[in-house]
Amino acid sequence: MNTYKNLTENEHRALMVLIDGCLAGMGGEKPSDLLDDMYTWIDAGDLIAEGWSKEAAAGTLGSLEQKGMVYLAGEDSSINLHDEEFTALDPFFREYEK
Repeated sequence: MNTYKNLTENEHRALMVLIDGCLAGMGGEKPSDLLDDMYTWIDAGDLIAEGWSKEAAAGTLGSLEQKGMVYLAGEDSSINLHDEEFTALDPFFREYEK
């Protein structure tokens, strides 16, 4: 599987799940649609619903935060990507959807 930037397969899959949750909340279909969203919050519950344990979800989110992909601040946690990064993720997201 191709992954975005220097992410592990686990981190990449988690980022796709989190982005999918953001898109569901705003009615988008691909990561670049989030450019029109003022606030892209994330929920660890999305990872747990996809099979991560609470501990694994916490560890994965911590890894994504260390790599600058997410911002963790309790209820204010969000995706931490620049505009061009959302657009760059579009082909990876289509691959994830298959």
